[in-house]
Amino acid sequence: MNQRQLLVLMTKYLRKHKYKVTATKQYILAEGELPVCLIAHLDTIEKKPPTDIYFDKEQGVMWSPQLLGADDRAGVYAIIQIIEAGYKPHVIFTTDEETGAQGSQALITQKPDCPLENLKAIFQLDRRGSDDCVFYDCDNPDFTKYVESFGFKEAYGSFSDISVIAPAWGVAAANLSVGYYNEHQKIEILKVRELEKTIERVKKILNNAENMLSYTYIEALKTYGWGYDNSFGWANRCVFCGNPIENGQFHSVKENNYSYKVCHHCYNTYYNNNYSKG
Repeated sequence: MNQRQLLVLMTKYLRKHKYKVTATKQYILAEGELPVCLIAHLDTIEKKPPTDIYFDKEQGVMWSPQLLGADDRAGVYAIIQIIEAGYKPHVIFTTDEETGAQGSQALITQKPDCPLENLKAIFQLDRRGSDDCVFYDCDNPDFTKYVESFGFKEAYGSFSDISVIAPAWGVAAANLSVGYYNEHQKIEILKVRELEKTIERVKKILNNAENMLSYTYIEALKTYGWGYDNSFGWANRCVFCGNPIENGQFHSVKENNYSYKVCHHCYNTYYNNNYSKG
C-alpha cells in the first residue's frame, strides 16, 4: 500500500480493536489501556510500493528490487503483531517522517500537551539492526538502563519522530531496532528473526508496563543534534555505529536534505561509491 492507503487501513484496524482513535491526514493517535506508547511511521523513501517482494525462508531475509520499504513498514508490522497478541498500548502512526517528520510535527502542533493519561514511556519501532536503542537528545540514565535491561544496547542516530514528540510531551523515548539494513537503498533487506526478537522484547516491556516507573524527558546538556562538535560529540560520530571518527576519516552522505558523517567501515558496508569523501 502507499502511505494514504495504509493510513486509512490502520485507522479502521485500530477502531476494530476498540481503540479511541483520532485520525487526520497526517497522523493517527490511538488511546489504549497500557501506559506505554508505540510509534511507527507509515511512509517509506519510495512513493510507490514495491510490486515484487522476495523471502528466503532458510535465511529469514526479505528484499525487493523496487526497495522493500521495511523502514518503517517493519515497525508497522511489529505494532500489529503486538496488538494481535492481546496487548493494548497507546499507538501513534505518523506520515512523512522521511521528509522531516511532518506528521509528528503536526501532532505536537495540534496537541502540544501529552493527551495520553499517565504515559510512562514512548518506544518508536524504526531503527536499523537487531539490538540498538537510540535516545537522540533524551539523556535520562535511569531510562537508558531500563531499556538496556531488555537486551538492547545504546546507539546513536540522527532523527526520527520521537526527536519531535518526546521533548514536546516531556516523556522519555527510545527508538528500537526492527531488523532492517541498507535502508533508503534498493539493496535494503529485512532480517525477519531480528524483527521477531524485538517484538518479543517489547511484549516483555508491556508485561511490566503497569509497574514500570514514569520516565521523563531530560534534555542532554550537550546533545547529539546538529552543531555538537566536541571531540566525542555528534558531529564527530558515525551516524551508523556511533563510534568517534577523526577529521578526514569519514564519508559525507547527503539524503533527504540531511548531511551525515559515515566512517569508512560503515560506508563500505551500507553504501556504493556515489557519495563524496569528507
